[in-house]
Amino acid sequence: MAEIFVLIGIVLLFIATACVIAYVALACRELVRVCAMLSVQVASLKRMRPLSRKRRGRVEAPAKAVMPVVQVCDAVIRNLAEEINRARALEPGVEHGFALVGRIDGDGEGRRIVVNGLIAAGAKARKSSGHVTFDRDFQQRELEKLQLLDGRASHIGDAHLHPGAMDRCSNGDRETDRKNVLASHTKEMVFCIITAAAEHRWGASTDMSSIYVDGLKLDIFYLGSASNFEYSKVSVQCIAEPMLALPAMLEEMLSRRPEQARLDWLALRSLKDFSLRVLDISEHPRISSPCIELTHQSEPWKLIIMPSELSDSPPVVLVDDGGDVRQLHDDFLAEKWTPHIWLTEIAFTAAEWMASGRRAGAHAPAPSSELALLRR
Repeated sequence: MAEIFVLIGIVLLFIATACVIAYVALACRELVRVCAMLSVQVASLKRMRPLSRKRRGRVEAPAKAVMPVVQVCDAVIRNLAEEINRARALEPGVEHGFALVGRIDGDGEGRRIVVNGLIAAGAKARKSSGHVTFDRDFQQRELEKLQLLDGRASHIGDAHLHPGAMDRCSNGDRETDRKNVLASHTKEMVFCIITAAAEHRWGASTDMSSIYVDGLKLDIFYLGSASNFEYSKVSVQCIAEPMLALPAMLEEMLSRRPEQARLDWLALRSLKDFSLRVLDISEHPRISSPCIELTHQSEPWKLIIMPSELSDSPPVVLVDDGGDVRQLHDDFLAEKWTPHIWLTEIAFTAAEWMASGRRAGAHAPAPSSELALLRR
């Protein structure tokens, strides 16, 4: 009997031992699973970018785009006021306007919108008391002419008169202006609303962000990517930069032979050895008509070309060599002259003429009697 009890005890002990072993194995497996999960969590936490001290405790809003500085040439403001007042006198009670020409200097936060030119509305523009529709085909042709003087010039905005006291852009303006801005390569423009200063009874003279000139009030608004394509009124800087305007002489050249004059002018501007500018009578004490001045960049001489009033006559070509002004003589400027001679060809001929004269130690031909006034 005792042996039976011993045998039963041994069996029970074996069963208990097996249960303990199974429980320990199960606990170890669960422990391994928990450790694996913890290791994954730790690894993911290590991969997370820690917040900087400035960002801890709150989420900062993204930085806003910075609007550019807007600069307008003094001459543009004066001419705009003069032309608007003239138009008001001729056609009172309707809107009048101009396209604004300019450029964008720099980029990022330091960029500047510079307004330095105007283009009239055009003969086919439609005007009423509440709207003006520009002749864009005409304005595009005029812009291309101005780009002969400055390749950076572009349509940078518009200015127009509101006959009443509304010194902000209307809903109709907004629709048109947004289309123009979105279609532009810069995605930002400026727009000027002009009103009569007398229309503003209260506090008009205290609006420091407006421009007051010749009885007019000018308010300028930015519209572009930096303002989420909504109007934002700006205080402009007035600068003394010359106004971009087509010289009458170049206008005459374009009217005579448009394609040749356009290509010729672009070729002149591309000459690396010369700087180009157009002078009127008031800018040079020695000339009696508008001229083209080509100044050599590395040598002390300049070329002065005075086109003839007659399209079939050769221009007068002068070389100013350190104050010694002499006339350029060449076969094609005399008996072989034709209207198809390009100004660029004259520039190359003058450069060769001067180079050969300097190499030979020879002097240029003596001044002709026609140049007596130039030497006074």
